[in-house]
Amino acid sequence: RAVETTREALVMVDTQCRVQLTPAAIRHATRFTYEAVQGRCDRVKLILPSEQTLTRLTGELVKDWQLDAGSGEPVLTVEFVRPLEGITHLELESEQALATLPGSIELRPPTPLGVQRESGRLAVRTEDLIARLEDAGTLRQVNAEAGEWASYQFSQRPVALRVHLSP
Repeated sequence: RAVETTREALVMVDTQCRVQLTPAAIRHATRFTYEAVQGRCDRVKLILPSEQTLTRLTGELVKDWQLDAGSGEPVLTVEFVRPLEGITHLELESEQALATLPGSIELRPPTPLGVQRESGRLAVRTEDLIARLEDAGTLRQVNAEAGEWASYQFSQRPVALRVHLSP
C-alpha cells in the first residue's frame, strides 16, 4: 500500500521591477515570474510596502486576491484558479505619493513571501526630475537600458534604493 506524503511547495521567483519617477508620483510596475519546482502551490503572498497603493493586479491564473492591512505592512494574498505546477506570471502596478521636492525617497519593490529563491532587477526611469543615488544597499548596479536612469540586480532581501530627487 502506497503512503502519500504532502510536501511543501518549492517555489522560486524572478522579480522585474520598473519604477517611473515623476514630479506628480512614483509608479511601480512589478512582474513576478513564479516557478513551482517541486510540489504545488495554490496561492502566493507578497508584502506591499505601506507607502504604495495597489492600482492593478493581473495574471493568467489569478482567481482572487485580498489585501490585509492589519499590523505592519500590507500583505497581499493571491489565489490561483488551479494549483501552480510550473511557471506563471503575476503583474502588480502601484503608486507612491512623492513628498516635497527636493527630498529623499526610498524605492522598495513588493516582497514575495514563502519562496526559497529570488532573483530580480530594479530599473528606474526619471521624468522631469534630477536624481542622485544616496544608498543602494545590497543592490548591484548593472548596465541600464535605453531611457533608464539606473538599473540594479538583486538576489537577496531586503531590497531598497535611496534616491535624492530635485526638480
